[in-house]
Amino acid sequence: MSRFLQKPQKVAPLSSAADEGVMRNKMRKIFILISISFSPILMAQNLCDKWDNKIANDMRMPESIFNHKNSESSNKFLLNVRNGIIKEYQWYEPLNAEKIIKGYSLKSKAIKSENAIDDYCNFIVKEAFYHD
Repeated sequence: MSRFLQKPQKVAPLSSAADEGVMRNKMRKIFILISISFSPILMAQNLCDKWDNKIANDMRMPESIFNHKNSESSNKFLLNVRNGIIKEYQWYEPLNAEKIIKGYSLKSKAIKSENAIDDYCNFIVKEAFYHD
C-alpha cells in the first residue's frame, strides 16, 4: 500500500514543558525569519514625510540612504581612513559617512519603537545633509 493512501496516524498533543519549549523556539525562529524578510521594506520607507524639512533639496540626504548596506560601507570607509589604508579623500567624506551611520542607527531604533521616531526625524530635518 502506498504511504499516501495509508490512514493518517494520530499525533499526540504537547505533553511536556520540553515539548512546549521546542515549539516556542520554533515559533521564535519563524518570527525572526519573517522580521528579517520585511526589514529591507521597513528600512526603505520614509518616516518623516510630514516633518517640515528646510534643508535644500540638493543637499538633503534621502531617508532611503540610511540602510544597513550603506552603514556598513560607511563604517568600512571610516576604519580604512583611520587605519591609514585610505590616504586620499575629500575632507567632507568622513563627515558624510558618520551621518549615514548615525542616520541608520536612529532609523533602526525608530522602526522598532515609536518613542524613537522624534529623535530620528529631528536628525532628518536638522542634520541629514551632505557636506561638499
